[in-house]
Amino acid sequence: MCLSRERARCCYIAQQKTNAKRLFLEAMLPLAEKYGWDYDWHAVDLVWTFRETGSYVQVCGMDDPRTIRLLRGFKWDRAHIDEAQDFIYGDLQNLTMRVLGPGVAERRGQIVMAGTPGDAENFFWEVVAARRHHDWLVEHGKFLENPHTRGALLEEIEGLIRANPGVIHEPWFQREYLGRWIADSRLAEVEVDLERNGLREWTREGDDRFDLGIDWGWTAAPAVASSAERKYSAAYVLGTWNPRRYPWFVYLQARLLEPMFIHEHVALLREMLARWPGLRIFGDPAAEAGPLHDDLRNIFGIPIEDAEKRDKRYHIERLNSESSQGHLKLFHLDEADGEPAVGRVLHSPHPEHHPLFRQWRSLVWGKGPGGKRVEGSPRHLHDGALYARRGAYLYAYREPQPPETPEQRDAKISAHMRETRLLHMRKNQRRAHHGR
Repeated sequence: MCLSRERARCCYIAQQKTNAKRLFLEAMLPLAEKYGWDYDWHAVDLVWTFRETGSYVQVCGMDDPRTIRLLRGFKWDRAHIDEAQDFIYGDLQNLTMRVLGPGVAERRGQIVMAGTPGDAENFFWEVVAARRHHDWLVEHGKFLENPHTRGALLEEIEGLIRANPGVIHEPWFQREYLGRWIADSRLAEVEVDLERNGLREWTREGDDRFDLGIDWGWTAAPAVASSAERKYSAAYVLGTWNPRRYPWFVYLQARLLEPMFIHEHVALLREMLARWPGLRIFGDPAAEAGPLHDDLRNIFGIPIEDAEKRDKRYHIERLNSESSQGHLKLFHLDEADGEPAVGRVLHSPHPEHHPLFRQWRSLVWGKGPGGKRVEGSPRHLHDGALYARRGAYLYAYREPQPPETPEQRDAKISAHMRETRLLHMRKNQRRAHHGR
């Protein structure tokens, strides 16, 4: 395009700036030498300009915080995203649909995503493998069905199999040579197994306890708008436990709600409070949701509590531990069941349809700068599940205790002081004994 069109604007994007520069120059410099292109390369701004046409290519890395502002502010004829399988879901979706999309559409340009099958079901997987987005044209490059590369690939595959017959079972081989999306469980944030964690039968009892975890979102609204004037999307995740009956924590429902006004959320929460007596509600206490929580408590009387968010990695590991022991269960409670009566046996023959299972199956740690693991996306149901489980840890195996009275606190302090004096006395006696 840059050689055939005057003043074309193109960009080349990779996950990291240094990697984008290396990949771009490795491809362009040999071609420039071979075909005698007349070009300028600005090593600081990472801009390649074709002098003959005045067209240019801007090279970008998503680890540079200025990248989004740069890409959003320009209109592009073509945007090329390389190694798309390594992008976090939300980053790639936001980049293509919201940042690049409007500018490319205005110039009737194109967005190109390229890469090999990865180890996670991200947005690139949705486009290429799941075909959930039909407005994308999918073309296969080096996969075996391509007649231009089939012969060379078969020879390479045969050589690998001769050297190691078991290589055909390796996930990297399946991805790189057979074009199959094979998830790498080592990168999964929460590992769940249907045989171990799927619950196909659940009975509601009168002493069951319930938690609701809410991860809030919101839509655009004036900066001065009150919480009543905003629309909030949300992930609602309902869990239950009963230490008298079983050692599990059971996730009953997980729902992603479209943006609604606060009074619509209030109506839904009141319905859930009536349906699940004793329900505790834990909401994401992010700064933007703070006024929302205040209004829910003080104006509408919804007993929402601020969810605990510290030590998140530790609690994800604890969730994995429970999953591996079979103490975490997924029961897909259908809305059609209505309010299950006490003692009623419910059946869920397809736990794989549980929305939380589907998200955990595709949620992996992303690759940040320097190879550091960062959170993947989307994760709204996952966060709601964490809030519900963390709230239950405090109350799962004991009743909440009343606060200490001043007299009880003074008695505890006095007992501690007596115990400390006794320990010092015994230590001094031992020293005196050994000193003789």
